[in-house]
Amino acid sequence: MDIAYVRLAPPRPARSKISRALVFALLAGAAFFTYVLTTRSSVPTQNLELPTHTVNRMASTGYRSQFRPSVQQLTRSGDVAVRVMVPKDTPKRDAQVPNLSSANFTLKQMIGQMRPSGSNPNEKGKNNASVVNFFSATGRSVEITGESDEVPLLLKEYRGEAKKLALREIAVQARLRNAGEDITSLPVLPILGTFESKCIVHMTENGFSFGDKSLWTVESLNGITDTLVSYPYFPQKQHLTDKLPVIGPEMFLRRREAYIRKVVNGMITSLMKIHKNGIAHGALDMTSVLINTFDETKTKDVKVRFSNFGYAIDTNPEPIIDPSSAASLLIAPVEAAENNGKGELEIDLAREAVQAEDIYRMGLIFGELVYGAMSPEGPNARTHSSFLERRLRFKGFKVEGLREWSLEPSWTLVVDFLDKDKKAGWDLMQLLVKPPQELSTEEVLAQAL
Repeated sequence: MDIAYVRLAPPRPARSKISRALVFALLAGAAFFTYVLTTRSSVPTQNLELPTHTVNRMASTGYRSQFRPSVQQLTRSGDVAVRVMVPKDTPKRDAQVPNLSSANFTLKQMIGQMRPSGSNPNEKGKNNASVVNFFSATGRSVEITGESDEVPLLLKEYRGEAKKLALREIAVQARLRNAGEDITSLPVLPILGTFESKCIVHMTENGFSFGDKSLWTVESLNGITDTLVSYPYFPQKQHLTDKLPVIGPEMFLRRREAYIRKVVNGMITSLMKIHKNGIAHGALDMTSVLINTFDETKTKDVKVRFSNFGYAIDTNPEPIIDPSSAASLLIAPVEAAENNGKGELEIDLAREAVQAEDIYRMGLIFGELVYGAMSPEGPNARTHSSFLERRLRFKGFKVEGLREWSLEPSWTLVVDFLDKDKKAGWDLMQLLVKPPQELSTEEVLAQAL
């Protein structure tokens, strides 16, 4: 049957010499067109490839926002091709934060995007040209990173009005470093430098269309695992004792409780350093807290840093000498207090109010951390800080009311943890979200430790 089938099959048509010549001509034309595009500009360029697959929630990123690619996707192995124009002359930004070249870095993937407002973090940006894009990247330069091997970096691209956020971040870095803080011991994610570039916004029949110059910041992720929001999802190592019927679960809970205490202590210490240097964060949430390790067996090595100072507030009582400096772009306390719904306050009361807002937000972070990490269900809508805030508001910001609401099987581990040491956990949460009026913000943080 096979032989008969072969004999009956129609003969394979011969390829035409004309069709072969046409294919070769098309390939030659495509190669020439590609050569013209890559050599038409005399400005040095750096090619950066960005995979478009789904990305994880990295720190970075920071800012809770929906991932939306902002560059034209090209049908070339599923990648997004971006050509970054490296400017010959970059304006001087700040002596403490050096100017760099984009040629020193390789973008890996885009991890997020936000459209910010000018000075109010509670409002969404209405200007489509005001965008912050977040990229994971690597850098290899001893002068920049201090390492001879490639190190992980976070690159933020600020476009349009969003450049003000970058300048505020730079101002925060400069103030902390001027205060004598070593870059490795900063309570914030270190900015290694900045650079400017032009990026492709879309392709046209005549070639590439470039937008306005973007300002980029380069932040070191060396030693950083992720943002605090990812901690409850991290798979912990199993020990032999964890498999024992009674002792195992108890040992696991003790390690988790010790880790949470260490993180909260680190947040309070870092916030104290920031406030001491005349800065209020202005937009604290779980994605603004960076941790160097999620391994609960290494609790002693835990270090906490803050990031995303785009809405930083100047609480320094000393006036700014140079009005053209980056520090002049920090939000004024009176304006920030009004944005937070505090009304018009005098300058001293406004400084205290914005620092108190930071402490309040840290109290909500504490609640979200405990409820998300200690609940058997894991993080969900009812463990989010916004939900806990509604419950606290309904109870007049009395933590005892939140405890009464939590007396159900789902929150047994949460209540047991916060009840330890004569309800020390509830007392700490109360101190942070609604402290006694006679205590200053400095006294609240000191007492929280």
